[in-house]
Amino acid sequence: MKACLGQTLAWIASENEDTSDAKYAKEEILKLVAVIVLNWNGRKVLKNCLSSLVKTDYQNMKVILVDNASTDSSERIGLEYGADLVSLPTNQGYAVGNNFGIRFALEKYNPEYIVLLNNDTVLIEPSWLKHMVAVAESDSNIGIVNCNYVNPDGRPQKTGFMLIPGIYLPFGTNRAEQSDYIHEAKTTGGPCYLIKRGFIEKVGLLDEGFSPFYFEDLDYCERARKAGFRLIHDGKVTILHVGGFSIREYRESETTLTI
Repeated sequence: MKACLGQTLAWIASENEDTSDAKYAKEEILKLVAVIVLNWNGRKVLKNCLSSLVKTDYQNMKVILVDNASTDSSERIGLEYGADLVSLPTNQGYAVGNNFGIRFALEKYNPEYIVLLNNDTVLIEPSWLKHMVAVAESDSNIGIVNCNYVNPDGRPQKTGFMLIPGIYLPFGTNRAEQSDYIHEAKTTGGPCYLIKRGFIEKVGLLDEGFSPFYFEDLDYCERARKAGFRLIHDGKVTILHVGGFSIREYRESETTLTI
């Protein structure tokens, strides 16, 4: 695992050599961002996620850990990293948990942007958030921004799905499809995506009818497009994603599912 991670870090560094020197739009005005990390029994992965998150090169960020009734005390890790802790009495899945976090963030902080971040991610580039916000700020019609995702061994992951009658297909599953440039996309879900507050005010929250998991991000993107918002893939940002951690934990424990 450590060897694979080291190789992945080396590849990402080579692919993004210009990131640290990039000139970001409106860098002097940092819009408030609330990062919501949804957690359920994440003791094996949550510390890696939060320890990378606090290294983010963005000075106007709040971190909110929404805990879906963990039984492994992993929610305490959030307190070690200064996150707001919101604990739910039962595990109600991805959409319900994230919606609870979004409402909490809007009421307490009223941020301009919200990031939904899986607990099994590692944010390798400190500039990830600054870059994604700059992309979102470039056009008032942009509603959601996502980025590239890779496995611990360096293999690219899907960056979204496309839906055609009777078929649900992943895309962005190789390096060429993920790309290293910024472009409009059909869908922009995944383990990390940035959402503009104005989008939430117009389109609403995630559809909890998809609970406990799957399809809610695809539905969100379809609603965004119908409402006239653009979906953007920021290929200049790459994060590491273990993938399916909480789902595997659920299947092993046979409890109510989360993310």
